[in-house]
Amino acid sequence: MTEGTAYLASFVQHYYDQSHLFTDKYAAFTGECPIYRYGKVKEEVAIENAWKNVFRTYKTKDGKFMAVGPLEPKFHQNMFEVLGVDGDDLFSDPELITKELEETFLQKTRDEWSKVFEGKDCCVTPVLDIHEVGTYGQHVDRQNFTKSDKFGGTWIAKPSPRVQTMEELTATATRSKL
Repeated sequence: MTEGTAYLASFVQHYYDQSHLFTDKYAAFTGECPIYRYGKVKEEVAIENAWKNVFRTYKTKDGKFMAVGPLEPKFHQNMFEVLGVDGDDLFSDPELITKELEETFLQKTRDEWSKVFEGKDCCVTPVLDIHEVGTYGQHVDRQNFTKSDKFGGTWIAKPSPRVQTMEELTATATRSKL
């Protein structure tokens, strides 16, 4: 699934300048995008879905971002525990929790947060720049990307699914760290 997603995302990378996704107000990765804000766009959102308030990106100390996507209660409970944030107000005051998470993520760099969440079952990952995506552990292990001279040395997602013989697969297989 991750290989397929990486490959689909490559089309965006090839045909658009992506810098606006990180810099424009309300852009997808700035943490300002209103579709991720509880009660800002859709007032009718049920209180039971308040946890979705935390489902977005958060700016870190170095100006980069962490993606937070705890779709199930066990994941956001784990995340709150790792962050040392009291998530009890999630349903009664989701805006307060969001503000606290914003302040918390600003205390460390993206790489520091990546180490904190490494191996934790929290659904929190770094938002990678296209120039570093090919060196990220999971992508290296799965050989999801190749470097392209044609596109200025950027990483290009390999097509998926990859068809291999059993011999080819076992010759290059490594145990996933996931």
